Amino acid sequence: MKDSCDVLIVGGGPAGMVLALLLAQNGRAVTVIEKNPDFEREFRGEVLQPRFWHAVRDTVIDDVLKVAPHEKFDRFKFFIGRNRRIEIPLSKIDPDIPYITWMTQPKMLETLLHAARKYSSFNLLFGTSIKELIYSGDGRTVSGAICEDSSGKSLEIAAKIVVGADGRFSALRKLGDFKLSHSSHQFDVLWFDCKRPASFDHGADFFLGGEFNCIVLPKHPEKIQFGMLIRPGSFKAWRDLGPEKLAEKLDQIHPMFKAFSKDLVNFKSFTILKAAVERLENWSKDGLLMIGDAAHTCSPVGAIGVTIAVETAIVAADVINQCFAENDFSNTQLSQVQNLRLPAVLKIHRIQEIIGRLATNKLLPRKLIIRILPFIAGSPLAQLVLQSVISRDPNAARRLPNKQ
Repeated sequence: MKDSCDVLIVGGGPAGMVLALLLAQNGRAVTVIEKNPDFEREFRGEVLQPRFWHAVRDTVIDDVLKVAPHEKFDRFKFFIGRNRRIEIPLSKIDPDIPYITWMTQPKMLETLLHAARKYSSFNLLFGTSIKELIYSGDGRTVSGAICEDSSGKSLEIAAKIVVGADGRFSALRKLGDFKLSHSSHQFDVLWFDCKRPASFDHGADFFLGGEFNCIVLPKHPEKIQFGMLIRPGSFKAWRDLGPEKLAEKLDQIHPMFKAFSKDLVNFKSFTILKAAVERLENWSKDGLLMIGDAAHTCSPVGAIGVTIAVETAIVAADVINQCFAENDFSNTQLSQVQNLRLPAVLKIHRIQEIIGRLATNKLLPRKLIIRILPFIAGSPLAQLVLQSVISRDPNAARRLPNKQ
C-alpha cells in the first residue's frame, strides 16, 4: 500500500500532536503514525508549567487545551522529614500565570486530536510503527518511510519531511543514524499512585532528607502520584528486600503514604523511569527532523519535559512552513530548529543536572543538605532558578520572523 503527505510525523505524543495541529491549521497535509493502539499511557509528563501557557499563548493550542479536563495548584511545599518547612506560592514565581496545570496526557492528546480532525489534511494512524526510511535518488535526502500496522501490513508513505517525535526511546534516532552529543543518568524515579486522601490539599509536595527523596503530585481527577528518587539501578535491591520493607520506609516519610503502603504486597504497582538527560549532536538531515524528547530528552527535574518539547514543536512548525514557502527541505533549512532552540535546551539541561546531583547527594553530604535546604529554598536565588525553569524565559521559544 502507498500513501503520500507533506509531512510524516512519527510519534503521537505532545510534541508530535502539537506540531501536527499547527501544520494542519496552515493547510499542510500531515500524517501522524503512533505505534500504540490509543493514547492511554501511565506516568508520562502531565504537568504544564506557566512557561507552557506563555509558549502557546499566540497559537491555536492555547484555546484548544484550556477546555480540556485539568486541575491547577498554586504552590510548592518542601518537607524535611514530616515537617513542612518551606512553602513557595507560584504567584512569586510567575504573577501573570500563578499556577501549574495538571492534565493527564491521554486527555491532552485526545483534545489535540479532536481539534486536528477538523482539518481534512490531517490523518492519524494508530498501531503503526516506522520500519525503514525511504531516500530519494541522491541517497541522502529522506523522502518518506515504510511503516507497518498492527496486523503486519506494510505501508509506504512519501513525504517532503519526516519528523521524529517518538520520544526518549526513539526508533527514528536509530534509523536516521543520529548520534548523541551528551548523555547523563543521575537517578531513577520510581512512580506509583493511589486514591487521593481527603486531607491532601492541592500542591506539589517535596519530601527531603529521608532514605530517599520523594515528590507527591495531584493526579487528575481523584488520585495522587508519588515519585521516589533512587540511585540508578538500585530498584533491584529494593525488590530483593521485599514489599514489606519498602512499605515500612514509606510509612516513615509521611502518614499519607499509608494509603498506598498498607496494600503493598508486590511491585506490580510501580513504574520505573530512567531520569536521563540527552541531546542529539544534530537534530536534522535533508528531509528529516527530530524534535521533543527524541532530540533533547529532559529529566523529571522541574516537570518541564512536555513544556520544552512543545516549545520545540512550535518553532518546528514555523521552520517547516518556511520550508514549504521556499520549496527547500534541506538540512540547512531544517537545522534552524536546532539553532533557535539549543540555547534554551542547554540552559534547562544544566540546571536539571545540578539539581539532580543535589537530590542524589552527589554534590553535598545529606546532613548538610538538610541543614541548608530551608535557607536555599526560601532565598531569592531559588526563586530566580525556579523562574528560569518553569516561568517565561524571553529566549526559550525564539521564533522565525513571520514570512508566510
